[in-house]
Amino acid sequence: MLVVPSVLAVPAAALAALPVMDAPNVTMVIAWPPHSRSLALAGLIRTAARLTGGSAG
Repeated sequence: MLVVPSVLAVPAAALAALPVMDAPNVTMVIAWPPHSRSLALAGLIRTAARLTGGSAG
């Protein structure tokens, strides 16, 4: 689950994640500047590609 930084202040016990089984598929696009050398961003892209069967590149 990806969350915005403002959610990090909320205690984990206050959050619930439920799948919406009848929701339509959506396309998520992640964009970044070509000169980025962020290890955190690289990890996000690798994880997203692994989880979706896509390619990171």
